[in-house]
Amino acid sequence: MTLRMYDTSQPVGASSPAFEQASARDRAYFEVHPGTRVYVRRRILGEFPQYPLADDLRKDAYTEVEQVSPGMRVRRPIRMMRSRDYPTGKIPVEHLEAIIENAEKHGYWWRRIPNAEVDDGEGGGAA
Repeated sequence: MTLRMYDTSQPVGASSPAFEQASARDRAYFEVHPGTRVYVRRRILGEFPQYPLADDLRKDAYTEVEQVSPGMRVRRPIRMMRSRDYPTGKIPVEHLEAIIENAEKHGYWWRRIPNAEVDDGEGGGAA
C-alpha cells in the first residue's frame, strides 16, 4: 500500500532541462505501456522549480504522471509512504491516521496507489 499527498495550490513550472528529461522519460514509459493512464516514479532533481531542490532528494519524493490523451500528460509532485519501507511490510495505523489528518488539514489530496502504478526503475518498467 502506498499513499500520495500533493499540494494542488502550486502551479507547475515552465520548461527546463529537468522538465525535458521528465517529459522524455514519461513519453518512453507510455510508449512501452500503451494501456496505462497513470504511473508514479521517483522525482527528477529540479523537475518542479517552485519547490526547493532538497525536496527532490527526500526518500518520499515522487511524481505522479497522468496521460490525459496520447502525448498530453499532467505531472504532480507527491509524497509517498510505502509499506515496504516498514519492517512489518505494513504502514502502521497511527502513521496512516497522521498522514490523512495532515492532508485534510492542508487541503491536500490523498489516495491509495497500487504497486503496479509505481515505476522504481530508470527506464520505464513497473517494479
